Amino acid sequence: MDIDLKKFNCIGILGGTFNPVHKGHTMLAREVIEQFPDIEGLILMPNNLPAYKDCAHIISSEHRLNMLKLVSDKLPKTYVSNMEIMRGGTTYTIDTLNQIKSINENTKIYFIIGADSLYNIEKWCNYRDIFKKCTIIAAKRDCNLDDIKEYSDKLILKYPELKIKFLETQAINISSSQLRASIKEGNIDEKYLDISILNYIKVNNLYGWT
Repeated sequence: MDIDLKKFNCIGILGGTFNPVHKGHTMLAREVIEQFPDIEGLILMPNNLPAYKDCAHIISSEHRLNMLKLVSDKLPKTYVSNMEIMRGGTTYTIDTLNQIKSINENTKIYFIIGADSLYNIEKWCNYRDIFKKCTIIAAKRDCNLDDIKEYSDKLILKYPELKIKFLETQAINISSSQLRASIKEGNIDEKYLDISILNYIKVNNLYGWT
């Protein structure tokens, strides 16, 4: 583990494949930091093998970690963790939460997800244990926030241990899969990728760039 979790009383976890990390991710990170000032450290944590995604197009963990470090250096209170990479195997949120709690059981954890993911959260591995160990930050994306909040109220009635806070976000509407397809066709847009990431992709010929 490359971060001293014992020094934090409150952390945020922003996970994902980050394949590649793009400006939608970094804008979301900034908004979390601004809207939740009690977070002392926002940790960008790349999955090893995500449980609910196709892993065929994921590049090496080394490249994903390197790109995250490039952007985290420009974001306040933001760190990169290799915890899930080092643990190996399929990445499950509950395993990450348990590992963090084993290091510092008193750390308050915010776990950041897209608000639309609330519709599937009951399918997550050991979801009720997840509810007990963290507070969910649900970031509004392509969904109706009123509908999501109505659904979340029903979830909280069903699971009193569940804690949800909502994040109003203007995050860029772009997906990593769309970016990978564009890069393979020889198109890289600075609108969606930080210049440091753009250069890293070119230098390392990632995602079919030639």
